[in-house]
Amino acid sequence: MTGVQTAIGEQAAVTLPDGSSFDLNTNSRVQVAYGRHARVVFLERGEAFFKVAHDTQRPFGYARAARGCGQSVRRSMSTCGRQGPR
Repeated sequence: MTGVQTAIGEQAAVTLPDGSSFDLNTNSRVQVAYGRHARVVFLERGEAFFKVAHDTQRPFGYARAARGCGQSVRRSMSTCGRQGPR
């Protein structure tokens, strides 16, 4: 597992070996686990925006750490290759 983190006021753009990428916002931390059958990102703290490379043999999943507080996860429709309103 590989970890990436940013300090307060810092941001990072990260490209993964499969071509997926993510932008990590300030004061954030993720752990990335790649296996033969899956790609999983654990958002331990903060915020990240993912652009996921298509791979039907290794689905991309994520988990968010819960530490006794409310959690909000938002999923939006992909606009890759589409024009116009959603």
